Amino acid sequence: MIAVPVHELSHAVMCILFRHKIDKVVLFDINLSHKALGYVEHSYNPASPFQVIGCLFIGIAPIFGGILAVSLLTVGMLDNGYSFLIDLANAGSALRIETPIDMLSLFSTSFDICYLQIGIALKIDPVTAVTWMFLVGTIGLYLSPSYADLKGSFKGLLVLILGVIFTQWFTTQLDFTFIESFLVPLSTILMMTLFLSLAIFFIAITVSTIAYCVIDR
Repeated sequence: MIAVPVHELSHAVMCILFRHKIDKVVLFDINLSHKALGYVEHSYNPASPFQVIGCLFIGIAPIFGGILAVSLLTVGMLDNGYSFLIDLANAGSALRIETPIDMLSLFSTSFDICYLQIGIALKIDPVTAVTWMFLVGTIGLYLSPSYADLKGSFKGLLVLILGVIFTQWFTTQLDFTFIESFLVPLSTILMMTLFLSLAIFFIAITVSTIAYCVIDR
């Protein structure tokens, strides 16, 4: 399963970037008695604000690692993959998210782009397109941080917030618009991933229900 290694590698890369010591990495654990399919054990210096803030980014790393993996798969597998990603990114860049209506508009635009581009991909090479949809959808199913990830991120989030507040006191007003200009285009790729994840989820539920009914008879 490609999703689990992507998830755990994302944690591991962030551990390296924030100078955490990696004690153990399990990209995929086939032992069903364990609670997690994969995990990264790491340690850090709690006296280092940089490493503590790193806990936040290590915890949420699978979101960005998943988006990167999905982007690479899209460009690498689909003939229209590059234009697909450009259209999604442009849709995000063109909108300024200020109200829930703006978010719904972004959602609707992203869905329309996905419907159009996936339709094109299916016409060009149906087998590759379906394989791509499956891979992207499975990555999306394991994209969100686990409870343990979020719990570990809390300290980092707290230190980051305190750092921003402290900086605001002693410097000029910080401008965070660059964060929006970076995250909103990424969110459209994330939405595309979640669309396919939901599709796989409902297909799996439907197949399981049909199989159960057939076996029960």
